[in-house]
Amino acid sequence: VHLHIKLAFDCDKMQTSQLSALRSSTSLTLCCGSALRRRPKLIRERVVTVAAPSSSKDVIEAISPGLQPESPMTLLQEFTKQEFKGMAQSYVASKESRDRLREAIMSAYSTFNTNSGITPSPDTIPDVLLGVMSSDVRLAVRALRDWCDSLGLEFVMPSPRVPGVQQLSAVRGSVYIKYNARTKACYVSQYLGRDRGVLLQLGQVQLGHFPLGLWDEEQRKPAPSL
Repeated sequence: VHLHIKLAFDCDKMQTSQLSALRSSTSLTLCCGSALRRRPKLIRERVVTVAAPSSSKDVIEAISPGLQPESPMTLLQEFTKQEFKGMAQSYVASKESRDRLREAIMSAYSTFNTNSGITPSPDTIPDVLLGVMSSDVRLAVRALRDWCDSLGLEFVMPSPRVPGVQQLSAVRGSVYIKYNARTKACYVSQYLGRDRGVLLQLGQVQLGHFPLGLWDEEQRKPAPSL
């Protein structure tokens, strides 16, 4: 069984040594086709015949040796970069894209714990910070609760750090919640910025802003009592 893949190569850029290396490393058969017309450069079409791969990873390696699937942390860092530019809509526009984002967060979080020699438990708390920015304290507390539940962290009700306010329910306007998983320090203060969402910091790596309701989009869980 063979897989036939049609590729276009720019002959001005592709060197003979590269073709030879590709052929020798993957046992590919390269056949020159006719030149494509109406192109500013000479482009030749080539048909690549590859023995049927055992997985999609083998296809990637056969066509482009060294190209690996995007890692969860790479995806999250790219999301963070695009979100900073205000161009991250494609990462959250569909259920499938949000599922992928959630899976990447859990995978990166699990890898972070493993690399740190940490297994989340009451005795070994990972070095994780959460920052929640919301237009309403109730939404912020709900988001914090959901993120803690999803990451297996202990939820702590934030204490107000707003002048003249003693009760959390009395906080008005946009807020910022800061949560430290290791020390259990958690407080809410007034926030004058325009950002909304959740920042996740794993060690020295900061990611986000992620959607406030990423882990409970339909708000099936009851709201925390303030």
